[in-house]
Amino acid sequence: MPNFSLAPALDVLCTGSYPRLPSCIRDNIVPPSPLTGPEADAALSLLTVAIRRRLLCEQIPPQMTVRSLEKGIVVFEIPHEFRLSLSVVGDDLKLPWRLVNLEVLVGVGLPGGPPLCHSQQTRYLTQLAQSHLVAAEYPLTHVFTLLHTFCLSLVLDCLHTQAGLMSSMAAGGHVRVDEYQVGQLLRLGYWLPSTLSPLPASVAQMVPRLQITVDPSSPSHPITTTHSPPLPAGTTAQLSLGNLCLEKVVGRCVRARSSAKLQLLRDSLKNTVWETRAVLSSEPLCLRVSVPVRGGHCEVVIGVDVRTGTMGVAVEPGAGGEGVEREVGEMERGIGQPGSYLPGHLSRLQCQLFFDRVTACAKELSLAVSPSLPFPSPLPLPSPHLLFVQLLPLAYLVVCAVESSGVVAPRYYLLEVVETNGGGQGVDEGRMPPVPRIFYSPVTLAELDDAQLVEDSLRAVTVRSSPAVVKRKLQEDSHGLPSTKRVCVMSSHVGFSALPSLCSSRLLLAQIKTSLKMSGIRGYQELWPEHMCPCVSVCQFPLLPGQSRDVHRHLSSLFLSCLIFPAPSGHKLVVSKLCIVDLFVVPFYLVVDTCRGEILRGKAFTAANETFTP
Repeated sequence: MPNFSLAPALDVLCTGSYPRLPSCIRDNIVPPSPLTGPEADAALSLLTVAIRRRLLCEQIPPQMTVRSLEKGIVVFEIPHEFRLSLSVVGDDLKLPWRLVNLEVLVGVGLPGGPPLCHSQQTRYLTQLAQSHLVAAEYPLTHVFTLLHTFCLSLVLDCLHTQAGLMSSMAAGGHVRVDEYQVGQLLRLGYWLPSTLSPLPASVAQMVPRLQITVDPSSPSHPITTTHSPPLPAGTTAQLSLGNLCLEKVVGRCVRARSSAKLQLLRDSLKNTVWETRAVLSSEPLCLRVSVPVRGGHCEVVIGVDVRTGTMGVAVEPGAGGEGVEREVGEMERGIGQPGSYLPGHLSRLQCQLFFDRVTACAKELSLAVSPSLPFPSPLPLPSPHLLFVQLLPLAYLVVCAVESSGVVAPRYYLLEVVETNGGGQGVDEGRMPPVPRIFYSPVTLAELDDAQLVEDSLRAVTVRSSPAVVKRKLQEDSHGLPSTKRVCVMSSHVGFSALPSLCSSRLLLAQIKTSLKMSGIRGYQELWPEHMCPCVSVCQFPLLPGQSRDVHRHLSSLFLSCLIFPAPSGHKLVVSKLCIVDLFVVPFYLVVDTCRGEILRGKAFTAANETFTP
């Protein structure tokens, strides 16, 4: 039988302990009793003194600032990069530093996302930093270089990720990364065309770019932002480690360049009538130009698209129609381009706003309106801004918008045309077989005086107004148009059937003047008697072909007056009343050939014979 250990068994069963173990086990394996509170405070105070002595003896990078030193732990912090906690195990200077804790501060506070540095990355950095603290000659300098380089590389990687998100989502492909070197460089362009094909060299040079460079060796500027081309003077858009939002930096760049573009447009209006009408607004960023139109003002807003950098033009809602939209499109394509002239665009837009109002008035009268007619050569008018309102098949009212001191001063002309083949200036290839193109040749072009277009406020229709355009004063109507002294014929008092007859008489009067001029008769003037139709008064007796000087002198001495006015009926008939000394008034009919502009002599008028026979 085995020999049982009775003595140890009695100790364990009776006392609950075993005092017979070797003393080496108690000295090497059994932990000592913990320190009491006063003993722990005294030990930590000794460690704090040892750390302070060591900080005075070691080389510390200037970027590492001591945030706290207490309870035997020193905390170094580089703002927005990392926080490092170190301690020592004794007061011997040869003992290495011990890394207590490491926190990476890059991206802390960025909305919507987890920390940029994962826990496994932090654990690996802790081990790598501890190895530098043990083996390096200057441990704090080596640890700072290691962690500083890692943090700057993490910053650049974060910005590269933001640029990719902007390109695919927010900017719609108008922001693109041109070059990315890990831990060194990030270059991106904005205001790019939304195309994946390579840009031409001429276009690529004009694209604004933002370059972010990382330099760990620079203590004051570890991250640098450069712009190409440079931003306007007085504006900054720099990236900092405390604000890693690339979208905000690009937004500041876009705003600065947009403001510079609008300021250039504002400067182009200097020394013009538009200078006092243009205001550069900051919220929202745009250039507002007040364009005076007949009866009020219209506001034109010029802005910059933040994604593409192109100019956008908008007119206040309801201020124009198709013509204004077409002019706004041309204005958007033109402004900002080399050789573009903003005052010219505004003048054309102002004329088009006036034409759109005239067009709206003409449509209410069911009159056709055209911006141009097929003439072989331009009409001899003071402005190229024309609008043709068709009154009769071959008769038009020409509205000529003349811009004077920033205000549209319209001039009105009566035009009669004839069709012609244009003298072989082309054929209409759209038809089979091809036929010669039809052109218009002007026969009569007479300007209407402003005094003839102003109507008495007590009458709905004025006889002294032209048959093409009848003016009347309006109070504020249902469409919100302010009252004005010149408004196109929109009165419901004027029936559509009355308008052609008024037009025919006015056109016939213009033909009479043209025919007199072609016949060599210069001494005439146009009269507008009260309660009578307009007429032409011949002031002196003309010299007829084959007439001697003595006969002409004698007839001139007997001549009193001659009035020529449209007949009560008949589109081509006029009545002439000739007054001679000692003779009665002789009325007779004349025929006007509208095609050739000739006056043909007719038969004398009597009460019994009211029918004209050539």
